[in-house]
Amino acid sequence: MSRSAWDDHIDEAWLAQVQEPALDPELPIVDPHHHVWAKPFPYETPELLADLTSGHRVVGTVYTEAHRGYRTNGPEHLRPVGETEFIAALGEASDRAGNAPRICAGITGAGDLTMGAAKVDELLDAHIAAGKGRFSGLRANIFVTFDPATLAMKPLPGSNSAVDDADFVAGVARLARRGLALDLVSAHAHLEHVARLAGRIPEAVIVLDHLAPIADFGERPTPQSELLAAWRRGLAAIAPHDNVHMKLGGLANPFMSGALPAFRSLREQATPPTSEQLAELYRPMVSQAIETLGAARCMFESNFPVDKRSTSYRVLWNAFKRLARAYSEEERRALLMGTAARVYRLRDLPL
Repeated sequence: MSRSAWDDHIDEAWLAQVQEPALDPELPIVDPHHHVWAKPFPYETPELLADLTSGHRVVGTVYTEAHRGYRTNGPEHLRPVGETEFIAALGEASDRAGNAPRICAGITGAGDLTMGAAKVDELLDAHIAAGKGRFSGLRANIFVTFDPATLAMKPLPGSNSAVDDADFVAGVARLARRGLALDLVSAHAHLEHVARLAGRIPEAVIVLDHLAPIADFGERPTPQSELLAAWRRGLAAIAPHDNVHMKLGGLANPFMSGALPAFRSLREQATPPTSEQLAELYRPMVSQAIETLGAARCMFESNFPVDKRSTSYRVLWNAFKRLARAYSEEERRALLMGTAARVYRLRDLPL
């Protein structure tokens, strides 16, 4: 992705036009998906903490890989461990400073799961050691990539057979053996493939990012009603597999909303969406996901700072809390905190 794609990604003045008090501010939240980076624009600890402490009671977060701090020497297959080292140190420093949200309490790292047993074992053991109790899993990008010119999601070559690769399956099994989660960015068209993987390795904890978003990969535009129907069929395919979980969020950015014009156009409006408006946009997919999979397999996520293009942190979680009000107290707790804390094995949260 070119630097120009990020030039005006966040407009603080535009976001400031919508101010809301935090709803149900006493409810604990675990944010299971955010990044910390210096480029393409600064979103380091101060910016992250400013969002986390903007009104909601965030007790912990999970960092998701963003190619940050890789080692620049040593074995190639171990270079992604540098990201875990960097983020673990950042989290420890924040803890020492006495910050209330335990940032980066979990870390989802990166690495190649197809490189054979010996190297995969070495990679995962190095991640675990570097994480000092924070390493929670690995994200494998096997299905999609993004066109840097149009920001459109497009399938990676071989994505339809990626879960059938024997080396990949073996790598996922080694990840599962350590109790670590596997994050996947998949379009709705890949949900049946995810179901196949989940059936092969029922002990694997699989997490689908960003509602497994709808993406139109056809040569001609496909009606949105047909895309949504295909997404629902994909949900039905993963439903029998209790080891598959889903993050509810991530659509308020241009990379995941290509086939969802209502989300894609948010930044084009004079003012940002209110939490009521954002909740209504999310409601059809979020409600369907929870109805199909159950709250114990779903978790709300911020995907910040990427989704900060279209909404502030406070408004986003207000929208999620509005959606969560349709469920029981136990289910709300799972959606806002419990599922994420369990899946990513978070400890010592300041509850």
